[in-house]
Amino acid sequence: MVFCDLVNSTELGARLDLEDLRDVMTVYQDCVTRLVGQFGGYVARYMGDGALIYFGYPAAHEDDAERAVRAGLAITQAVAGLHTQALPSGSLAARVGIATGLVVVGDAIGMGLSSEQAIIGDTPNLAARLQGLADPGTVVIASGTRDLIGALFELNARPASQLKGYPVPVPSWTVVRENDVESRFEALRAGRDLPLFGRDEPLAELREGWERARGGAGQVILLTGEPGIGKSRLIAALEQELRAEPFVRLRYLCAPHYQDTALHPIAAQIGRAARFRGDDSPALRRRKLEHLLAALRTPPSERPTFAAMLGLPTETDELQRLTPARRKERTFAAILAQLDVLAQAGPIMVVLEDLHWADATTRELLDRLVEAVPTRRILLIVTSRPTGDPLPPPNWPAGPEVSHRQLERLGRTQAVALLEEVAGRDALPHGAREQILAHADGVPLFLEELARSTVENQARRADPTERAPSVLVPTSLHASLTARLDRLPGGREVAQMAAVLGRDFAPETLLTVFQVPEERLRAALRMLVDADLLVAVGRPPNEVYSFRHALVQDVAYASLLREPRRALHLRVADALAGDAAVAGEPEVIARHYAEAGLPDSAIDYHLRAAALAQSRSAVAEMVSQLRRGIALLDQLPDTADTRRRELQLQTALGRGLIDAIGSGSEEAHDAFLRAHALAHALDDTTHMLPILYGLQVYHFTNSQPEIVVRYAEEILALGHRTGERRVLVLGERVGGSAYLLLGRFAECRRAYENLLRLYDVAIDGGASADTPRDPFVAGCAFLGICLTVMGYPAQGRMVEGRGLRHAEALQHAISTVFSLRRGCLQHMLTRDLARVRMLSGRLLEVTAEYETFLGGPEGTFFESWARLQDTRDAAEHERMVRALRQLDEAKIWAMLPYLMAAAAETSAACDMHDAAAALIARAIALVDVTGERWCEPEVLRIQARLDPAGARSLLERALVQARAQGARLWELRTTRDLARLLLADGAMDRAQSLVQDVAAWFVEGHDMPDYHETRELLDQVRA
Repeated sequence: MVFCDLVNSTELGARLDLEDLRDVMTVYQDCVTRLVGQFGGYVARYMGDGALIYFGYPAAHEDDAERAVRAGLAITQAVAGLHTQALPSGSLAARVGIATGLVVVGDAIGMGLSSEQAIIGDTPNLAARLQGLADPGTVVIASGTRDLIGALFELNARPASQLKGYPVPVPSWTVVRENDVESRFEALRAGRDLPLFGRDEPLAELREGWERARGGAGQVILLTGEPGIGKSRLIAALEQELRAEPFVRLRYLCAPHYQDTALHPIAAQIGRAARFRGDDSPALRRRKLEHLLAALRTPPSERPTFAAMLGLPTETDELQRLTPARRKERTFAAILAQLDVLAQAGPIMVVLEDLHWADATTRELLDRLVEAVPTRRILLIVTSRPTGDPLPPPNWPAGPEVSHRQLERLGRTQAVALLEEVAGRDALPHGAREQILAHADGVPLFLEELARSTVENQARRADPTERAPSVLVPTSLHASLTARLDRLPGGREVAQMAAVLGRDFAPETLLTVFQVPEERLRAALRMLVDADLLVAVGRPPNEVYSFRHALVQDVAYASLLREPRRALHLRVADALAGDAAVAGEPEVIARHYAEAGLPDSAIDYHLRAAALAQSRSAVAEMVSQLRRGIALLDQLPDTADTRRRELQLQTALGRGLIDAIGSGSEEAHDAFLRAHALAHALDDTTHMLPILYGLQVYHFTNSQPEIVVRYAEEILALGHRTGERRVLVLGERVGGSAYLLLGRFAECRRAYENLLRLYDVAIDGGASADTPRDPFVAGCAFLGICLTVMGYPAQGRMVEGRGLRHAEALQHAISTVFSLRRGCLQHMLTRDLARVRMLSGRLLEVTAEYETFLGGPEGTFFESWARLQDTRDAAEHERMVRALRQLDEAKIWAMLPYLMAAAAETSAACDMHDAAAALIARAIALVDVTGERWCEPEVLRIQARLDPAGARSLLERALVQARAQGARLWELRTTRDLARLLLADGAMDRAQSLVQDVAAWFVEGHDMPDYHETRELLDQVRA
């Protein structure tokens, strides 16, 4: 936004005749209109002595900020030179304020000459305020504009000013003049030196071209690629490598606003070499040019040719007498001769940047230069974007001296390295990094700007823990991408509609949903493909189109105003909802309804999407859909119906989180607590059962069995009161697990045997409405462990097998994971290493396939534990301990004391005594913290093995507890270890009695290693 004001116009009005004042205002406005149009701007409105000017509307250019500043400088200079009959030249002055930002352009307001487009946003106000700060004849810019123009202009920083309507002082800069820059790339990216990523081969090609040119075999290298791909950066890297070598570099810069100015890149380069300044008089410029040409040994007869090319006065009118064609030939000859002189003195590098913006005369001169290069010590590097025309141009000679290198996007590895270089290795959260990688599509400039923008946005957020917003298009890229769309009036509207559909879309969808005429649609799609904004895959009528960059889609989408955008989304949502072929993608329909401003309908489809994901055991996707649905609740009124929606979502979310991130997660617990409060407030009993189940799972995982018992009693009471069998099944399921942890094995056995008796496979098979895991599978798994510890390992193995087969028959992944987890532990109890290895391998496979947290660390632990029974491998031991640490940190404490103790015993056997001590200490602490008593005799037994001095006392305590629990497996192991101590102390009779009694009790499990060791000890005592 540019705000231009005629200084002291009120004083002029008081001093001048009205007709003279009208003449002054007419001349002033004509001057402004002419210059604004010259730089591609749009005068929105004249307000007396002021003018509001837009750059970027109605059509955007990628250099709109530069155009605005150039226009401002031109206006202040031109107004100072205006004269009328009433005022001589130098009587008038203008001042200009410029600000950059996003605005909404609305409908026309006013009538006739006062008509303008309504602009909503802060940017026009800021431009007007800055204009008020400017001195007569100067231009003042805001920080947003400053960021976009880089070092293209010389600026003087102003003190920050307290402007009306702004809470904090606003920084600003006065524009002094346009800088003479050799590289637009370097000027716009000053102070941003980064290593080169993923360009080793192209750089080597440039280096080889330079070496050949040095040897006299001139080379022409055409670098092409989309905007931001790194063409200029690659040349800068070559120049950096050659900085120690003596050579001449000539850089010709083509610019979009000089496409109709003949030989502007050449004239600008000569002006830079002669050190022209903006305020130099023509006479001074001529003297500077003469000095330069003399230093270059340019013949005096050719010097007027260069002066004429730069628009400077000459002493002779000889050139004017030539025909335009002859004058052009003479100019070309002088330029090429000058290059010959330089190349004879030493190798030269000629860089012509942005050929796509070159004027026709420069293109013709380039063709001549390409023909001349092979016999001279010249490396000519030309850069260009894809234009739809053949590259290299067909009139360039074919041969080894001319090569074409198309720069491709970076691969993921190089893209990640670039992000880390810009933002630091740990500055970007994983989610933000993945969003940037997805949106940047491997374009280095996009990666860099998105990373910088994200880091800056994070720094500006008051709360560093606040969730970062989605990736936004940085201002530095917005203008460039918008300009590419605005150059295609027919394609822009189609791009906007396609952007609503997504990055990939089929033409048939545009035809049917938006009813675009097919001929118009096909023409627009061809236009967008030719402009390198879309890519097409396949052939009509089955082709699919994709936005070449996600950022192009973002810009096209963002250019839609809210109400038209919502209307387009609604048309898409309604069309997809009525299409049976899209029934399997409810998440797509949900997104469109949400963007259409219909959260109620969106929530419905998010719930459908979550249910579909659950049926496919896609846990992460299920949770994501539910979170999206919950996020939409804020858009609904606070009514009973809304709270019922939330109850449904929170209940489902809690269940999903159990399997996604662990049943001990606080997020899952919070979801169930919120659902519990909602169910009570709504007097909803339908959801209460799964809520109570979810809450008890949290306390079970955190090994708080006494709390779990209370939930079990509440559920069973409800079941007996209502007579509902499913409630009783759940009550026994919950109670049995608590009794197991407490070491109340008889009650545990009774609960699970009741569950198996009540369970009806025809009704309860699969994931029931109340629990994420099948109750029969859970019952078999826990009953198998219970029976094994009670001394019935064969029965335990049989029950565990029934549960696993049932889970597999149901094809329910979550239940299968549960059965495998508990099955591994059960066979660990009996030291069946082959079975543990087999089940843990399957557990890791299923866990990886269905992306559930539960099973991953445990599967790793079981697998490593089994391997360490046969080998002493430090890496395997570290893997085992790391898995336990992961479970401990996640507070998945249920049964963890036993796993810790078993790992301690294994560590001791591997002579890793420090690790063993730490593990057993943590196991003892967990028993005390959680009240998990089922494995306490075993923990004491293993502690005794690691503490010879206190071993007998510990084993005596373990034996008492094992007998009190009815835990015959613990009694067997403890008796064996205690008997060995007694034998060493000479107490043979007691040792024999203990071993004989426990061995006689076991009627099954004779294949267990523990039983074999006990029988061998008994035989030894008897002998």
